[in-house]
Amino acid sequence: MPDSAMANELHKVLDSVSAVEPSELIRCSLCQHPVSAAQFRIRINGDYQHRFSNPSQQVFDVVCLQMAPGVAIRGEATSEHTWFQGFTWQFGHCEQCGEHLGWYYQGSSTAPSTTTPSFFALISARLKEAR
Repeated sequence: MPDSAMANELHKVLDSVSAVEPSELIRCSLCQHPVSAAQFRIRINGDYQHRFSNPSQQVFDVVCLQMAPGVAIRGEATSEHTWFQGFTWQFGHCEQCGEHLGWYYQGSSTAPSTTTPSFFALISARLKEAR
């Protein structure tokens, strides 16, 4: 995607988040920076939330979000130990404080054609939602 098209797309996403009611915002639990909104929840493999463990047996409850403009994507994409078949992942950190919030998943050539091309799986315990 050309830089100008990417910039336009980013501005659309940021505008949609800025129009969200404060009660719908999802924030980093460490610094309170808005990272997404409840309206961006997305079903992946039939559910919004999942529980997984990594190779070190750490258990993570994650919520899947279509967009998370307040999350910075870091690291090289890899399919090693992926929790979602056909997707590569990268780390997702709060863009304000750097806290690890979860992962960004992007479909690879082996992703089922009916799935979303990309999404975030953010750790529920590291998020704060207004209720």
